[in-house]
Amino acid sequence: MKNTLYWFLILGLLIAGCEKRATCPQPGDQNNVRLQDTAHVYPGIARIKVTPRMAELLSKSAAEQVFAGLEVRSVRRVFPYAGKFEARTREAGLHLWYTVTFDQNRPLTKTAISLLELDGVQLVEYIPRIKLQETSAGLFPFNDPNFSKQWHLYNDGSINSDFIAGADINVTDVWKYYTTGDNQVVVAIVDTGVEITHPDLVNNLWVNLAELNGVEGVDDDNNGIVDDINGANFITHNGYIRAEDHGTHVAGIVAATNNNATGACGIAGGNGVQTGVRMMICQIMDEYNSVGDAAGGIKYAADNGAVICQNSWSYVESNNLPQSTKEAIDYFITYAGYDENGNQTGPMAGGLVVFAAGNDNTSISYPAMYEKVFSVAAIAPDYKKAYYSNYGDWVSISAPGGDANYSSGQIYSTLKNGQYGFRQGTSMACPQVSGVAALVVSYAGGPGFTNEELKRILKQNASPVIFSYYPQYAGIMGSGVVDAFASIASLSTIPPDAVADIDAVAYSNNMTLTWLVPRDEDDVKAYRYEVLISSIAGDSLQVSHVRTGNNEAGEIVSHQISGLDFNTSYIFTITACDFAGNRADASEPITAQTEANNPPLIEPLDGTQLVLKAHQEKTLSFRISDPDGHTLTAAVEPASPELFIGFKDTLVTVRFDGKLAPAGDYVVSLKVNDPYGGEAKIQINYTILPNTTPRVLATPENIIFNRTGAGKTLKLTDYITDDDGEILEFTVTFNPQGFATGTISDGLLNVTGRKYGLATITVTATDALKASCSVDILVLTRDGNQPVDLYPNPVTDILNIRTGETTPAEITITSSNGARVFRGTFDLSPFQPAKIDMTAQSGGVYAVSINIKGEIITRNIVKL
Repeated sequence: MKNTLYWFLILGLLIAGCEKRATCPQPGDQNNVRLQDTAHVYPGIARIKVTPRMAELLSKSAAEQVFAGLEVRSVRRVFPYAGKFEARTREAGLHLWYTVTFDQNRPLTKTAISLLELDGVQLVEYIPRIKLQETSAGLFPFNDPNFSKQWHLYNDGSINSDFIAGADINVTDVWKYYTTGDNQVVVAIVDTGVEITHPDLVNNLWVNLAELNGVEGVDDDNNGIVDDINGANFITHNGYIRAEDHGTHVAGIVAATNNNATGACGIAGGNGVQTGVRMMICQIMDEYNSVGDAAGGIKYAADNGAVICQNSWSYVESNNLPQSTKEAIDYFITYAGYDENGNQTGPMAGGLVVFAAGNDNTSISYPAMYEKVFSVAAIAPDYKKAYYSNYGDWVSISAPGGDANYSSGQIYSTLKNGQYGFRQGTSMACPQVSGVAALVVSYAGGPGFTNEELKRILKQNASPVIFSYYPQYAGIMGSGVVDAFASIASLSTIPPDAVADIDAVAYSNNMTLTWLVPRDEDDVKAYRYEVLISSIAGDSLQVSHVRTGNNEAGEIVSHQISGLDFNTSYIFTITACDFAGNRADASEPITAQTEANNPPLIEPLDGTQLVLKAHQEKTLSFRISDPDGHTLTAAVEPASPELFIGFKDTLVTVRFDGKLAPAGDYVVSLKVNDPYGGEAKIQINYTILPNTTPRVLATPENIIFNRTGAGKTLKLTDYITDDDGEILEFTVTFNPQGFATGTISDGLLNVTGRKYGLATITVTATDALKASCSVDILVLTRDGNQPVDLYPNPVTDILNIRTGETTPAEITITSSNGARVFRGTFDLSPFQPAKIDMTAQSGGVYAVSINIKGEIITRNIVKL
């Protein structure tokens, strides 16, 4: 009893303390379990995949017997008996799929989980709603083919990666639930001329019936303008409207005809059945820069029934406002919507004058700075101030104006000659505010509705999101971006119906609540919900918020509450609210209990044992999961420098690097944990083998080059190997340097002789653990045109005599006076020259004769 009293006291405090607001919190956490997501699927139907045994049972038994207790209406094969193709149908397993239907009011999640719990049911899935790949009448109620180009009406961020979703005027739900524009609302387009025959504009033009049905050339209604059927030209002061691109583009933004399968959409352009607002054309400019009467146009608009005056223009000199224009503006503000006797005849008492802020990127612009007008700055598709837009504390509000620096970032609308195109400027932002204002008057206008009320609605409900992205704009871009939905939805005074028939399904420590969207008498459906959650014990209380989104009245809302206590009973109560903050009565509380926590699961994909050589890196992979859908963490214990863990989605990888640990046998554990103490552990055994030092297979033959620049290539793996099979790192040195050079690439040694002489090449092979071995190669570079080499010459002690190939030779040395000082026989070779000691000989010139196979070669040497 005490717990129940506590609950109702808390509920009462929360209801009493709920402030009426025009904004709502975001919904709670997204669903983590596939069957909890019931958005955009059909109710009362599901598909199941069964085991072969269950399929056989279904083919022989009535569905009521197989699914007893589930209130199933019908069960049928998804893929019917296929005759001559039945064999391959069964081979593919398609005969295991069945469609199950049940009461559409039965909670879909509850039924799906009940089906999944049946023996023989392998899988349950919902049937998603199908939409065509074009503008859907469910979300966008009109069929105008170029609506997708009009990001200012609906920006989901998909046109360009630089766009930010929501940087628009938020109008589509206004069209769907409230109004598309009323033909009793007249907007004056004070601008250049408008093409009054444009197929997307002609049906939404204001018509002066007295002139239409009167005598041509006569001022039939005595308003001072002759033949002003759709408005007047304040350059020529007659009813002839000259078509111009600027005015036509502005008019299309306000009220191009909607749902006519033509061109583009206008903000207040109707629904194709009942026309939208009417546009009165007041031409004050043309492409020839003719002198026009802006003030006269504004006053004309007030006198002839307009209640909104749209002005996408400013003065070239913007430092002041002409008094005549000021008084005309004041006149429109005061008298629009009234007849000559002071009686309100229009849908609004008094007029709203809307002006573009200007395109000079400055803080001064008239008439926009005049305090009585409603001035509009421009934003780009990412909420950023358009680079050209003026700004200042005098700006009332912002709207999309387009920006050519973004691909497809300008505003798409009507142009003359029945065409369409892109433009940018505060000229394009201004009519968006005029169009939204026209929607508000269409919905809320009537006796007693005033222009001051309209201004308050527009300013107070402007979207402040722009200041979240760009705080520096606060105070210079008005109260935010004009928001059509917030402006109209904020006017609601009737709360939605109460939420009824809540269903709760527990899954671990998560609870999925489902209920039907309640109706709202003046908003069609509830906008958001306040969900109160309290434990039966009364020791915890939390509130979550859910939005209806695109669900319609009578459709199912699903909300998952995560992170509850396990094995605990909770009380849930839901209160529906509309956008304006009007609250329904709270639902009847329901009670449900959460389930126990299940530990995570680890599935080895490559086994749990590993042997690797000292230089190797290897990886074991594991798939991890949590039956309760909880977020998991993974770690290896004990930590070791040779172990590296990777974690992506449900895959955990453990990488082993043999270079970073001594050889030996190791045991570690992979641990996986959920946030609530659930743990799974698996043991991993791995062995790192001892490293084997590289070794020499064979000694390369020494190299002889018979000219400088000659070269030779050696495949080093023919001479050095590693029994571990690893790829070795080779380096080379030369001693002495300069006689030969070499480079190593892909295991090949390329040697080049550079000058005559003998050098020793040392090739060293090193493995990953820095163990190494070496091999030496002699490289001789000589003049191949000489049969024999004598060096050094002059000689002081040992005289070397060598040939280019191995051969026996008799060597005789005689002094300059003919005395023989040496005679001997040698086996000469390139790398084993004859060495004759000349130390004892006196200085002078000696003749050296070498007899090689009967050929005598004589050379002179000098003994020092």
